[in-house]
Amino acid sequence: MQLLTILATYLATLFVTNSGPGEVRDAFYRAKIVPDVLPAFNPTLDLYIEFDKVAVYEPGPRLHVKDTDGCPTFVIHSSQATDMLSKYVVAMVDPDAYYPDNSSVSQVRHYLGANLTVGGIGSFWTSPIKNLTEPITNWMSPSPPDGSDPHRYVVLVYQQPWNFTLDDIKPYLNSSSERENFNLTSFASAVGLAEPVGGTYFLVGPDGSSDSRK
Repeated sequence: MQLLTILATYLATLFVTNSGPGEVRDAFYRAKIVPDVLPAFNPTLDLYIEFDKVAVYEPGPRLHVKDTDGCPTFVIHSSQATDMLSKYVVAMVDPDAYYPDNSSVSQVRHYLGANLTVGGIGSFWTSPIKNLTEPITNWMSPSPPDGSDPHRYVVLVYQQPWNFTLDDIKPYLNSSSERENFNLTSFASAVGLAEPVGGTYFLVGPDGSSDSRK
């Protein structure tokens, strides 16, 4: 049984590592996440998202609202051993709220967590990262309004500086801060985070919405 488990992990890792940081970077530019969310993007590792029933191993899939209920597991893949020893900050924002053609309240902050660390190294340096502390902003599932085209939900991972603490965030963000009109790039700069080292995105629209953003 243990041998079968190891083999399954090995095969799964081969499957999910087909795309690399370069392909993800290109996808961000095609989807206009650069410049809508980031001024530039040069990832050095891969970020995957695993919900209970679906997973995001390639950037840009279309998911159903019900698929994104509940905070997912964040997984990193890197060939650098030092990446497995780091702590991370993970954020998810919606730059298309309320509507892609009228993003008057964007960005909406759907999740922000710090002190995420590797939870166990898997095959080929693929591992989940898990919170050591409570999230700064708890997970809020995507819920685009009726009549909207699909929204882009952008997930970014930042390497956390060794001297970074949650106190660094308090002047800028707390549990009562509004989720709307958030600027992730400005926030990251204010609290001393460098450029994101990885990221991905997925699309969610209301039932019956078009695939025009795909």
